[in-house]
Amino acid sequence: MRIAVFADVHLGDSKRTPQRAALAWAVREIERCGADAAAVAGDLTACGSMYAAMRAKKLLRGVKVPLLTVPGNSDLRTPETAPVMERLWLAPEEGMCVGGVRVLGVDTARGTIDGRERARMEKIDASLPLILVSHQADTHVDADSRAYLADFLRRRNVLAWFTGHVHARVDTVFAGTRCLAPRALDPDKCEGGLPELLVLDTETGALESRVFDESLPCCWPWEKREALIESLGISLYSLKEDLAFCVENRVPHIEMRGVTEADAETRALLAAWRRNGGWTLSQHLTKLSWDAEKGCVSGVEKFRAAVLIALECGADMVTVHPPEETVETVSVGSPAFSALADTMAEEMRPLARAGVRIVVENNHTAAGTGANPALRRFGCTPFEILAWRDEMNRRLGGNACGLRLDVGHARNNAPITESCPLGEWYAQIGGLADAYHLHQTVLDAQGKMHNHYPITGLDDGLVSFHGFLWAWRTGVLRHSPVILEIRENHGAPSTWLRLRALLSGEETGA
Repeated sequence: MRIAVFADVHLGDSKRTPQRAALAWAVREIERCGADAAAVAGDLTACGSMYAAMRAKKLLRGVKVPLLTVPGNSDLRTPETAPVMERLWLAPEEGMCVGGVRVLGVDTARGTIDGRERARMEKIDASLPLILVSHQADTHVDADSRAYLADFLRRRNVLAWFTGHVHARVDTVFAGTRCLAPRALDPDKCEGGLPELLVLDTETGALESRVFDESLPCCWPWEKREALIESLGISLYSLKEDLAFCVENRVPHIEMRGVTEADAETRALLAAWRRNGGWTLSQHLTKLSWDAEKGCVSGVEKFRAAVLIALECGADMVTVHPPEETVETVSVGSPAFSALADTMAEEMRPLARAGVRIVVENNHTAAGTGANPALRRFGCTPFEILAWRDEMNRRLGGNACGLRLDVGHARNNAPITESCPLGEWYAQIGGLADAYHLHQTVLDAQGKMHNHYPITGLDDGLVSFHGFLWAWRTGVLRHSPVILEIRENHGAPSTWLRLRALLSGEETGA
């Protein structure tokens, strides 16, 4: 018997996402690989949205062989829908029998196996060999459930145990049983390789990996690859050193970081960069904030100086964040909202008059703030940055302001990232974006995320760039400058060289 298994799709509400494309591919691949049965090891949806679940159900109807699903922790994230989600994806009590093997779903979505689930498992006829399918493995369930699983596996003839949750390939042994997890089918979260479907032959033990490779530039027409290569640029965290690199390597797009003064050497380097084919010069403006004690906007002088330097240096574009104040502070009608919006627009008016494109970039949440509007930063959702862009355009007139999508910020954005993962950002605003920021996001020892790290591969960190590449290739993302906003380890130049090599085919792999 050949069984095909995938996990961790994280489907959202939007239709044109890399997650939906990967799920549709998996359904087709199940038939192409000659599977006799199929299973989904949890997390079909990003947060338990009923709309996403119905979309997944519709796609899964295309599976022509017996199919078993189990719920994952992401499916249960929304309290209002969790009970329905659990029942929607819960496998039949007796599992399914195919080719003399029983495939049994085990609900570990909440990190435990309760008494009712154990009783059901004990009732299963022991005459047939088993394949277990659950979302969380022994490493992610409580100690008592882990002990029960170890005992169950020793007592039963279990050929393999399939799980998900970790987003990376796992092939280990627990209590004498082979434990397998495919890489996430989600192109934005797969780690260590492409999104995959695993196929196990229960008679021979052979394991086959089928990968969703529509994101790989080596499969694109050269003109599409070239368009992305020529869209890559860097942020100048080390202004003169990075500028010299850009002059030497003919980097087409560069971004100054809140520069408020430019000496003769800087101006000479900028002129040399333009002569060498420099295309887009951007200036990342400084921040404005609300001084609640004084009841006024702060940071205006530095902001104004950054605007003036952008004009003097001939910037083509400036990037601005919505104020990093709380949602509650900048609610419409509040003194802070009106003062901040009016001040920012007025200070940027010279840019609009000069035809400099103004792009509004998404913020990211701060650790521990949750969804509380009294704590959570404004500007962390597609709706909020669209709203701030519209406020600026209303004050400036016309269409002076556009959008910049920061992919790392959208990833490091809990808990919003649960309901609005990267695929949703691509679908909702990617077609409007005038520019992008890319960088890797990392976890520290305490589990806190940090931005602006070098990109060393397409899928070797928290951000997998296969979703971005799929969206670029298919036109979900507007083709605009892609700035590598990498502060740590002076990593922008090396990342620029690495990505160009990967995209051109000079280097392969993650």
